[in-house]
Amino acid sequence: MGKIAVVILNHNKPENADKLFTQLNGVFDRVELWDSGSDSNKIPWFMTQSFGNIYWTGCWNEIMRTMSDYDAVWMIGCDITLNSIPEEYLMCLREQLPFGCWSPCVEGRAHPFMLAENYWHGNPRSVKNIEGMAMAVSGELMRHVGKLMDGSTIGFGQDYWLCNQARSLEMKNVIDGRVKIHHPPEIGYDEKKAHDEMEKIFTEKYGSQFRQEVFEYDQRYEQNLLVKGEKMEEKELVVVTVDNGWGIDEFIEYTDGLPVKRIVLQKGPSSMVHLASQGITVLPYGTNISELIEAADIALFTKVGPANIEEYKDILDAGIPTVVNVGHAKDLIKHEVDGLVYGSADWAKKWLNDLIKDKGLRDSISKARSKKVPESFIQAVKEFETGELEDFDDIFKPLVSVVTPTYGRDVKIIKRSIDCMRLQTNKDWEQLICSNGKYEAHVDELVKSIGDERIRYHHCPAKEGDFGNFARAEMIRKARGEYIMFLDDDNIVLPEFISMMTGVLEGSPADFAVCRVMHFGPLNEKEVGSPPIILTGNPVKLYHIDPLQFLVRASVMKSIGWDTDVGYVSDGVTLEKLNGRPMVEVPMVLGIHV
Repeated sequence: MGKIAVVILNHNKPENADKLFTQLNGVFDRVELWDSGSDSNKIPWFMTQSFGNIYWTGCWNEIMRTMSDYDAVWMIGCDITLNSIPEEYLMCLREQLPFGCWSPCVEGRAHPFMLAENYWHGNPRSVKNIEGMAMAVSGELMRHVGKLMDGSTIGFGQDYWLCNQARSLEMKNVIDGRVKIHHPPEIGYDEKKAHDEMEKIFTEKYGSQFRQEVFEYDQRYEQNLLVKGEKMEEKELVVVTVDNGWGIDEFIEYTDGLPVKRIVLQKGPSSMVHLASQGITVLPYGTNISELIEAADIALFTKVGPANIEEYKDILDAGIPTVVNVGHAKDLIKHEVDGLVYGSADWAKKWLNDLIKDKGLRDSISKARSKKVPESFIQAVKEFETGELEDFDDIFKPLVSVVTPTYGRDVKIIKRSIDCMRLQTNKDWEQLICSNGKYEAHVDELVKSIGDERIRYHHCPAKEGDFGNFARAEMIRKARGEYIMFLDDDNIVLPEFISMMTGVLEGSPADFAVCRVMHFGPLNEKEVGSPPIILTGNPVKLYHIDPLQFLVRASVMKSIGWDTDVGYVSDGVTLEKLNGRPMVEVPMVLGIHV
């Protein structure tokens, strides 16, 4: 498995250092938070050791002295933000062992060879050098070097020297495109001093050409790749379509200039010579669709009609991430399901670019597509072409319906709950926002201004002291999803909530999933203690649970309904009815009850 420790090095950024500690503690085998000479009022709460200002070099020397028995130690600067969940970093680190040095790719301030934009393919790459703002070093390499070069206290050049030592041992150095961090633009050290120290110590040991001869340093991404037994160039992405004679010009326009290979299966009357002149590979009429599916990474259908609809269905059923633009139906076809786009040309182009850049998005769509796109979509296209289509409202069924009651809230708070949903890694949801008791124009206007068709505004009657219960009951009845979750307007869920909760339920006999939430009150302190506290959701018992923790199969939730008679404790009374039904736990904090 690989035993991996984390050291967070703080200097005057205690809030972010404490945040990193709480995120990583309990996930990795050991997590340390070392303070490096901070001001007396900027010591982190979770500090495990205190030093004078040891900078980067001193921190790594201390790690090597005390922790080189670990398979790897990941050292993170206190200004770093994690862009993935902690478990993903741990998985990537373990998968890449044995290595010399390892790092996530970076958004923000970094050398070009580290930047996330170069790792859109989502793969780990073997490289010459890694910048050290969030570098992991293997125990084997630490035991080999013992300590860093004396003299470069701030650390300039030490990261490249470690990478050089790894290369000399034929150990790989890895920048992992599957996980990202953010590095802010601020510089918290004397940059001139750092450069001068590096020049002095490395020139004395290796001569003035140390950059070329030892570091093999080049800022460019391409020149930093180290190719030993693997191809330097990435596999070229393949975008496919099936021509029906009246959408090929748009296909050419949307894909022109993109770093992709284009393949067209010819069904319509388009000229093969015309397509070939655009650098497009043409498969002649009669080619088996399986040949196209095998080659495809992404599909783009600018038009769907009788000539290509069967192939379109086959490609969807095969799980190929697909963009479809039904431009002539933009006022009716507004739904986004599993990466399919129904709407304007600009929208289709954006989704195509997103799919090209983001392997994770393609993978998540392919997985979700195993459910297959409803036959109702295909039928709807046919009906529109014949003028029979009148209403699209009930055609598309989201995976998850999100119930959000609201009353008298500032739009900024409601928008935060909407933003939580729009940041979800799984995009297959609808959010039903319902004002409890009366129509609220400011909420309706907010929803319309966002312009996301997955978000709908409602209002319903309520009695005094209802606490959103009528709204929940009504939205459960209106929910169209396979699952129902409860996000109150002032609460927060993490971007992975839907992916992780549906992930454990799919293929499971359980009726509902329960995660953990950080609860800031109010709470029944006699029952559970003083806030803030982590509620586990087990047992499923009044006062011990929060609706934010639950993802319930819609059929089960509709059969239970929502209790509207007991006021403030309706959530507990209602959800207690799930007790005894099969459940599955997600032992992670995925939400915050503010």
